[in-house]
Amino acid sequence: MKSSNYYDVIRLADNEWGNQIMRAVAEEHFQANPECNFVHVIEHAGWSLMWHRSGEIVATANDAAVMRPDRPRPDSFRHSFIRPILRPDLREVDTLALYQPEHQLLAA
Repeated sequence: MKSSNYYDVIRLADNEWGNQIMRAVAEEHFQANPECNFVHVIEHAGWSLMWHRSGEIVATANDAAVMRPDRPRPDSFRHSFIRPILRPDLREVDTLALYQPEHQLLAA
């Protein structure tokens, strides 16, 4: 598929936060959407980070952050995705690979 300079938005579930899970969600999205070059991940409280496919953060909700003007920027918006709450008792995980559905945890 042809790459594009649009961005997708992913809103995390209420029980997901932290830059590690945000990065993991972005990487997962890039793997599933090879035509997408930018993804904007937003936590439920409004904190957000935007990644370029290269893994570089190109935008943030941090008002004091200084982003290099010569870095790639998206041209337009494409889709918005809202992640479901995976487990009510799940808080923050280091990576999505550590997540196991509750029935798997009970069997362990």
